[in-house]
Amino acid sequence: MGMLRRGLGERLVYVSVHRPSGVPTILRAGLLSLVLSALACAGANRQAEPQSALRELASALRRGDMEAAYALMSEDYRARHALDDFTKEIAGNKTEARALSEALTAAVKTRNYAEVELARGDRIRLESQGGRWQFVTPVVDFYPQSTPREALRSFVHAVEAQRWDVVLALMPEAARGDLSAETLGKNLVSQREELERLVALLMASMDSPIEQVSDRATMPYGESFTARFVREAGGWKIEDPE
Repeated sequence: MGMLRRGLGERLVYVSVHRPSGVPTILRAGLLSLVLSALACAGANRQAEPQSALRELASALRRGDMEAAYALMSEDYRARHALDDFTKEIAGNKTEARALSEALTAAVKTRNYAEVELARGDRIRLESQGGRWQFVTPVVDFYPQSTPREALRSFVHAVEAQRWDVVLALMPEAARGDLSAETLGKNLVSQREELERLVALLMASMDSPIEQVSDRATMPYGESFTARFVREAGGWKIEDPE
């Protein structure tokens, strides 16, 4: 996550290509990450097509060859997860691993995606369709609220851009009352140092885990603070971050 430090002009930081395929939704997130890592690796290694990586991983899982399966993971994945951890994850979820192997073997549809990360941390996804790359992410949705993390990102961006109307729209209806964007802006500007401290803390915790239960969510930040979210009509709203 990040702030609008450079306005709307952004530089490209990296592009990574992913070629995901369908797998059963009952599988654990840890095992699903193995598929995504293998597919990300497919384009950079010897496999010419993602199906090759799918078949190799399925075969390695069936044989119980954890070293071969682990070798199919991306460099980034292997840097973050040791072979022993990888092996324990498979051994502790044998039923899911077997189902994953079967799903990889039966995969019949592949789509080519590219994920672009901009300088401020926003990510844009594109899909190859008919020989052309087209945008999947709604790039003109400047302040999205479809998830708690999107709402948090939008809050930080709106504060940095002094879009008090957006900050007001991100507040729960009960907290807005008769407050106007102009009044809100004056109140926040009068507490500039406190606001800058808050934004800095949120920026440093943008990748912190968010726990969601139904229409409410929480995210720890700083040493002892909690950001609280509530889902209302129009998307996720942010309650007083402190």
